[in-house]
Amino acid sequence: MNTVTPELARCNLKTIEGETITFSSLYRDQTTLIFFVRHFGCIFCRERVSSLAHAQSILDAQQLKAVVIGNGHPHMAKSFVEELGLVFPVFCDQEGTAYRLAGMRRNFGLNLSSIKDAWRSYQSGYRQHKTAGDVWQQGGVLVVNSEGTILEACADQSAGEYIDIPQLIDRIAMSKLA
Repeated sequence: MNTVTPELARCNLKTIEGETITFSSLYRDQTTLIFFVRHFGCIFCRERVSSLAHAQSILDAQQLKAVVIGNGHPHMAKSFVEELGLVFPVFCDQEGTAYRLAGMRRNFGLNLSSIKDAWRSYQSGYRQHKTAGDVWQQGGVLVVNSEGTILEACADQSAGEYIDIPQLIDRIAMSKLA
């Protein structure tokens, strides 16, 4: 299994209040699902993060923590948190350093499948908001234990890719038993 590189561990992020923290502080105490979002106005990101919020009781039962990292400014992240009523921490990676070091992808990301996914998100009640960050960034997730071992990594190929969060949590729980 891979581990978080020293460069990524030392990478600085901003809280929604504008305070600086290191990437390693995200997972220092327990296994953490670190979700990278495209930008804070993204319809797909709003859907994914809402799904994550609905899985909070499952996360708690498995003693897992979830955090979200976006590339906009702290005020954008704060609006994102308030609009969606999020209870887990949201951070900013304004320069995209953590995003790049974590192996996430940056590309156009829109294709025929994305249009279909946008319709799914729209029908579920999610709406695209004003772009709040880098639209070329794609989402993804890293699951990191308290020792810095990466248990799972997934970098989205295009916008709107679906992650089954309960299934992801189940895989993590099974890997903790192994």
